[in-house]
Amino acid sequence: MQEAFSVLSKVRKHFDNVLQISFSFFGSEPRATSAHVHLRGAGTRFEEKKNMRVNFTRDESGRKNVLDLPVFGLRQDINLNPMVFDETMMREQASWRLYGDLLGREYDGAFGPRKTAYAEVFLNDVYQGVYLLMEPMNGDEELQKEGGRNLLTDGVYRSIVGRYMFERPLTDNPMYEETKFQLRYEPPQVKQFALLQDYLNLLVAEDDEEFRRLSVCMDMESVVRYALLRQVAGLADNVGNNLYLWAKETPEGIRYLMVPWDLDFSWGRNEKTMGADNQNWMYFTVVDRMLTTDVPGFRELMITRWKEWRQSVF
Repeated sequence: MQEAFSVLSKVRKHFDNVLQISFSFFGSEPRATSAHVHLRGAGTRFEEKKNMRVNFTRDESGRKNVLDLPVFGLRQDINLNPMVFDETMMREQASWRLYGDLLGREYDGAFGPRKTAYAEVFLNDVYQGVYLLMEPMNGDEELQKEGGRNLLTDGVYRSIVGRYMFERPLTDNPMYEETKFQLRYEPPQVKQFALLQDYLNLLVAEDDEEFRRLSVCMDMESVVRYALLRQVAGLADNVGNNLYLWAKETPEGIRYLMVPWDLDFSWGRNEKTMGADNQNWMYFTVVDRMLTTDVPGFRELMITRWKEWRQSVF
């Protein structure tokens, strides 16, 4: 924990829309570069303490500047999470650590838990408060962890609330009104959202037997892991919003994996608006129907993992 709390970030105005940013760490020399800083998030955009994405600029040869940051390693970008919805400043980091425990500490593949560290932020020497430095979720970067071939075969999509304006392509999410799926990565030769289409069709399958075909196109371990994380950590903003779907090519065809993102509404944070629902089973339409229709192998796996994790991770 000590190394996480020793991080210090300092941002200074440079020129045009570019900032000069330096990262200072206890016991080491500061790391500095120029960077583009823009707002990220949805509801946090209207808060005084802003949610920011920091993209390092390119050098004279056109290559992006890279900094070797303690905790994070080599980075070309970083997120500054203001934790405006979390007076404890612990919820999101605790949720990512729990997700890491569910995956296993030895896991080093794509879409693992985000690396995080606390930072004090200054803008032109004016103190902005404590932020959570967080590793971004870049679809292409994550796929590269699996190997270069995955960039040619896999797709990455994120569920979002449709009323927020985003520049990336969107398609309707048939399970939740006013929500969309946002394209985060697809191979250049693939028609937009083609890799997601089988999942979208099965979501609205009227026939239960057709719906049960999810057993052959979903990565069941990832679904159980996500479903139980949602229940235990009280993820109130991670179904119609902030759910990543990784369409992964396997020898048996495309398999869909569920991956969490933006865990700031966790550990009872949204209790007042959710009421009694937050005290019991939190609805998860896809998972609920998978349990009700007894998608082959799903109930058994859910029970097995629940018993296992109750004695360990939970």
